[in-house]
Amino acid sequence: MARTYLTSKGTPVKISHFPGWTRYNYRNLIDRFSDITIKPLPEDLQIITCVDDDSVAYDKSPLIRQLNKNNIPFINAAEHKDVYPWINNKKIELLYNALQKVKTKYCLILDGIDVTINEDLDDIIDIYKTYNKKIVFN
Repeated sequence: MARTYLTSKGTPVKISHFPGWTRYNYRNLIDRFSDITIKPLPEDLQIITCVDDDSVAYDKSPLIRQLNKNNIPFINAAEHKDVYPWINNKKIELLYNALQKVKTKYCLILDGIDVTINEDLDDIIDIYKTYNKKIVFN
């Protein structure tokens, strides 16, 4: 059975972000999370990520691997774009343009190369609503 990681409030950590060098330091954990089977997303939720699809990063992305393995549709904001050399401020325009394609009521934007989904996201919209805000980060 997969181990569940909990927040300080005792709720499951649904999504993990491993920025910078932590993605190298926690490779075993990232690999374990990226092998998790995920239920389909709620119908009114779309995932957007941003990974250069012509780079090694796309093939190594644990999130892309998870989404593809579980047949979860997503929008890759950098798909078929010339984003080399990568600079982070390109992501703002790419994500803005990708948001114009979203047809669902809710959108979950996730970093591409250093994020894993650790739990099913079937209740993620209910969790979002508890904040009573239009947009929630982290």
